[in-house]
Amino acid sequence: MIKLSSRLQAIQDEITRTNNIIIDVGCDHCKTAIYALQTKKASFVYNIENKKLPLLNGIKHLSEHQLLQFTKNILGEGLTSTEIKGTIDYCVISGMGGKNITQIIKHQLPQIKIKTYIVVANDHPEVIRAFLKKMNWIINNEMIIESDHEPDTFFHLIKFQPRKGCKIKNQKEIFFGPINLKKNISILTKYLIVRKKTIQSFINVTKNQQIIIENQLIDKILH
Repeated sequence: MIKLSSRLQAIQDEITRTNNIIIDVGCDHCKTAIYALQTKKASFVYNIENKKLPLLNGIKHLSEHQLLQFTKNILGEGLTSTEIKGTIDYCVISGMGGKNITQIIKHQLPQIKIKTYIVVANDHPEVIRAFLKKMNWIINNEMIIESDHEPDTFFHLIKFQPRKGCKIKNQKEIFFGPINLKKNISILTKYLIVRKKTIQSFINVTKNQQIIIENQLIDKILH
């Protein structure tokens, strides 16, 4: 069994059914596909990558694990490939920022039917949540994950479905997540402290209203 980072393991933990059809956008080394196929979480995986060399490396790793026949590996942008067919159980989008993730979902071809999304943003998770609020899509789970190799670096996992039932009520929940806030977990406090230090360094010279609001909300939560 291949070893996964905390970020990739968190994605696998959110795949709660077996024998799924999965899309992995930004597949890189295809570790998500390999692990999901090895554990029977997936019966077939579409791996999508917009860079040729990482995709070739991923194909090599699939071949080494004798799993290539259970995948389709696509060089392309996001969810715009006509090679994707039928209903998809899980769509994983990871390894990029919240703005890029949101654009990928917005530009998804209409014939691609996805039941559940699991996205992990390097930054700007509030952009994803604002989009979900606008669409009224339901959030199933959220998680803040600290990097295994870079202290004070965080990833934001959001699992959601394109059906009505969004529970985001206000800006605080857009920035930090309704489920994260309810959990009252220590990782949220750690993230907020680090985030405040980051924005404090330039808040005095910026007139960006979003950053000012975020800073005020962090103060309210921490105090």
